[in-house]
Amino acid sequence: NRIKVSPKDWKYQCASWRNLHYVQVVGCFGTSNIAYYCSYLLAFIKRVKHLTFGGDWFELLYADDALLSLLLGSFWPQACCHLLLVVIVGGPISWHKTAVGLKLEWTGYCFDGLSFKIGLVRERALEVAHMLEELSSYSKISPDDLSPALSKLAWIVQAVEWLRPWLQPYTSFCMALHHT
Repeated sequence: NRIKVSPKDWKYQCASWRNLHYVQVVGCFGTSNIAYYCSYLLAFIKRVKHLTFGGDWFELLYADDALLSLLLGSFWPQACCHLLLVVIVGGPISWHKTAVGLKLEWTGYCFDGLSFKIGLVRERALEVAHMLEELSSYSKISPDDLSPALSKLAWIVQAVEWLRPWLQPYTSFCMALHHT
C-alpha cells in the first residue's frame, strides 16, 4: 500500500542524520506527507467520477481514510470506478476498513445517511466523558493534564465547527504555560 513518487519530487523527501542521508521514494503510511498524496489521489478520482457520472456527492478525507457519499441510482458503478482508479494509480486500500451502508462508523464518528446526523462512536464518547469527569474532580489542573484533554476535545469538535473557537483560549493558555 504505497503511492509511487515521481523521481523529480524525491528531493522534497530527504532527511539527514549523523552524515547518513535518506531519500523516501514512496509515500507510505506513517509519514507526514501521506495526507498530501491521498488528497491529490482523491481529488483526481472525484474529478473522473464527476466527468463520468455527474451529480453531487461529498467525500471526506482524514489523512489516508476516505468517506464517500455516492448516488444511490448508480452506486455500484461509482463504487467500482472509485476502487478501480485507486488500484490503477497504486493508491492504498485497506479492505478490512472498507464498508458500505447508510449508517457507518468512520475515524471515531458515526454517520447516519438517513437522518443526516453525525456523532461519536460510543467508545469514544465514553472515553471523553470519563476524561472530563476525571479533570473536573481535580482542584488544580496542570498543563500536562490539560494538553492531552485539549487535543482530544479538538479532535471531537472537528465535526462541530462552531464549537472550535471555544477551545482556543484554553489552548492558547496551555501553550503559553508550556513555553514559560
